[in-house]
Amino acid sequence: MVANKAAQPLSAEQLAQCAARARVLEARILAQLPLARAMQVRMVGFDGERVILAAPLAENINDKGTGFAGSLATLATLAGWCLVTLLSEQAGARCEAAIYRSEIDFRRPVREELRAEAWVSEAAAVARLHERLEAGKRARLSIAARLGPEADPALLFAGHYAVWRTGTQPF
Repeated sequence: MVANKAAQPLSAEQLAQCAARARVLEARILAQLPLARAMQVRMVGFDGERVILAAPLAENINDKGTGFAGSLATLATLAGWCLVTLLSEQAGARCEAAIYRSEIDFRRPVREELRAEAWVSEAAAVARLHERLEAGKRARLSIAARLGPEADPALLFAGHYAVWRTGTQPF
């Protein structure tokens, strides 16, 4: 995981703003993505650097009584997309994001609530993202995510997302 050592801890007000933005994004996801509604995805948290999404096992179960691999992959991809979207909005304009490449390593079955945590793979990447978006250019951002605890992850994910300002051509 990348930890930006230069970053200062967020104030209570900044954390509250992050939580409010995350709630707005959660409502947007549930309104616009039928799969997220069916999976019962919910935003657990956003602290300015990481997003955590969760979904109940019961709605995402396979024939073996464990988490369905498609749900695990979807939750990791969506957690990455949420983080890219929230970080992109910090550039001051509404942006769109789409995944263009991902790698997933399924390491063990999931027998508990599905919980995906996503973070930026490289600390300096967010500053580059903001610079490009502020200049009206397209940008890319790589995200890492995992399901399960750090010591024993059930899934490891690497996602690469394209980002562009709303109303411009993505390609």
